[in-house]
Amino acid sequence: MNKSKLNSSRNDPDVIKEYQAIVRKLQEEMYTMKNSMAVQEEVIKTFKENEQLKISETVLASQKDLKMSLKYAQEEISVKNELIEHYEIEIKNLYCSLKESEKINQHLKTEIETYKESLNSDSLLEIAAENTTLEQKIEASQSLRRSAELNADFYKAELDAKNNELKYLTDQLLYLKSEQKGQLRKDELQQILITKDEQLRKMNNKFQIMTQKIDSLTKEKESLEETTKNLEKDKKKLMERWKQSSSRNKEDVKLISKNKKLDEEVFGYKTELENVMKKYQDLYQRHMGLVQDREADLVYIDRLKEEIVKVKTNWQILMNERDLLSKINEELSVNNHLKETQIENMKSTVRPSNDYKFAVEMNVSLESKLRSYENTIAALKFQLQQRVDGLCKLDQEIIDKKDIAVQINSFNEEKVVNVPSVEEIKSLVEDFNNLLEKYKNCKEKKNMMIKRNEKLIEKIQALSGQVQSDHYMIMHLRGKAKTPGLDCGYVKEMSKSQLDLTYKRKSLNGKN
Repeated sequence: MNKSKLNSSRNDPDVIKEYQAIVRKLQEEMYTMKNSMAVQEEVIKTFKENEQLKISETVLASQKDLKMSLKYAQEEISVKNELIEHYEIEIKNLYCSLKESEKINQHLKTEIETYKESLNSDSLLEIAAENTTLEQKIEASQSLRRSAELNADFYKAELDAKNNELKYLTDQLLYLKSEQKGQLRKDELQQILITKDEQLRKMNNKFQIMTQKIDSLTKEKESLEETTKNLEKDKKKLMERWKQSSSRNKEDVKLISKNKKLDEEVFGYKTELENVMKKYQDLYQRHMGLVQDREADLVYIDRLKEEIVKVKTNWQILMNERDLLSKINEELSVNNHLKETQIENMKSTVRPSNDYKFAVEMNVSLESKLRSYENTIAALKFQLQQRVDGLCKLDQEIIDKKDIAVQINSFNEEKVVNVPSVEEIKSLVEDFNNLLEKYKNCKEKKNMMIKRNEKLIEKIQALSGQVQSDHYMIMHLRGKAKTPGLDCGYVKEMSKSQLDLTYKRKSLNGKN
């Protein structure tokens, strides 16, 4: 009953419509997925382009900042160089002042020592007159000692001041030595500036070359302007002469009319030449665009040829599969015929038996065979549907591109060699259509074979039901007695047929 329901449900139009609706939904989901992928790729491209623009802008900004920083560094270095020169001058002056102060200190030390010796000795008193009294000598010596003490205090104060000046000078020397360390950094910056100066020199050389070219062009322009001015002056002179000579003959009037006509013709020729040049430029641009389109279409034609070769190979594979399926159907028909004969023999030779398990096993084996046949048929249907979808898509693409191929071939027949003509493309399309017809014929044959298999399966089911009913009737009438010879040869033949079918099914799956 369940099998009959399944078979009836397969043939129901509602079930078929549901199946087709499910397939359409899956196809629509596939198309939406492809469109979303295309949109994502476009978004990624735009994102990459924006990133590249941002990187270029940042690079330009960084270059500008580096140039400004280099200029600022150059200015700072120039200022520091001036400060270093000023400091060097100050160091020289301080060094000279130190030497002078050292000389003055030595001189003061010698004078102090002489005064100290004079205080300890009476050499200055001996210089005085011999007739002086002791009181006068004592007063003179006391006054000398006072003056010497005052001078000593004065010289000590000067020594302290000079020592303080020496300390200040030594501190300044240490400070200048600490600043001399910055000179090393100055050397490094000078090297960097030298490299940057070389780059700037190169750029200046290029700029000078460009300025020279610009100057030469300006000179040429000026010379041309001067020539045009001179020509205009000559023209004005000639016009004045022409106006002055108003008493000319009628022949001159005729010549003037002829000259006017010639001028008009020349102007017409100039306009025609300009139009021809514009048309030539437009044709050249079209030619370049057509050349690019031709290259793209040649690539597409090569792809179409490859796809046609693939279709031919698939057609050959389908033909091989058709042959194999025909062989399988022939074998199935032979096996079914053998089984029918065996069943008829069994009907004639059946005896009463209690072997209910044997009938159950027979039913199970038949159901397993039917399931295996249904699985193989479903797999083949799925593969054929995939191939039909691919071929239909190819057919639509070829039909869409027919006009483009005709235009390309009409253009290439005039200017390009070794390009496929319209006739070749038509022949390829005809081959493709023939392949589609052959594929449809194969599909129809396959459906016919499937229907035959279904009819054979129904016959087998009917025969198996008759066998079961006869077996139960025999068991009911004769009592539960064993039937000899049922579970030997027949079961072996069934197992062999199952092995053959599984082997063929594996070979089909491997080819696919």
